[in-house]
Amino acid sequence: MPSSISLAWLVGALATAAGPGAAAGTGPGGPAAPLPDQPPLAAEPLDDGRPSHGAPQDLALWATMRDEQNQMSVERALARKLYFRLRAEDEDAQLAALAKARPELSARIDPLRQRLYAARKTSFDLMSSKWLVDPRLGCRPEMYDLGGAMEALPGQPGGSDLAPAREGALRCQVRLRLVLDPLRKTTRELQAVVADVERFLAANRATPVAPTPGPASLDAVAPGTANPGSVQEGLQGQAKP
Repeated sequence: MPSSISLAWLVGALATAAGPGAAAGTGPGGPAAPLPDQPPLAAEPLDDGRPSHGAPQDLALWATMRDEQNQMSVERALARKLYFRLRAEDEDAQLAALAKARPELSARIDPLRQRLYAARKTSFDLMSSKWLVDPRLGCRPEMYDLGGAMEALPGQPGGSDLAPAREGALRCQVRLRLVLDPLRKTTRELQAVVADVERFLAANRATPVAPTPGPASLDAVAPGTANPGSVQEGLQGQAKP
């Protein structure tokens, strides 16, 4: 919940509501200067809960914790999106079918399938492991404790809680970074492999397969019609992260 609205935002919002004439300093009956090439006034973002006052190092700590908490949520969401894409498209099965249909590509497809399996398994194992912080809350409780202690005035309830709140925030930040760094690394590696696989499939789908002369051509397998050795077989039975 925002704690305050900046004066600049309020003035801009009132000017926008009053129309271009008010913003330009003219009354409702006066000529309003047309501004066809100027974008509409944009309000400043509402306050995000940042403490209104405090020591610079405490304010910086609070802002860093907020940013790293958001990064953790983004990385988790991206990893889940990649898992869903792999399940929906079954790109490992497409690679396997393409290798069977075009054996000359096997030398390039096999290492790509190995990379895909390894990157997905590493990411999945990390996402489903026990974390040093709550995967959903992260350090939010410690961040809010720090913000509340900074807002409290000396002599008021909470005014003496700044030192322990700061210590708790710093300890949680260390734990969060021990999770965030490998999470970011494994997610980016999986994202890169998936992009390589999709580029490879797109490029080779666009290349028609020349039929082999003779009866052997009847045995050709079209990409996507077989699913040998799917990468998902090694992950069956594991809980969804």
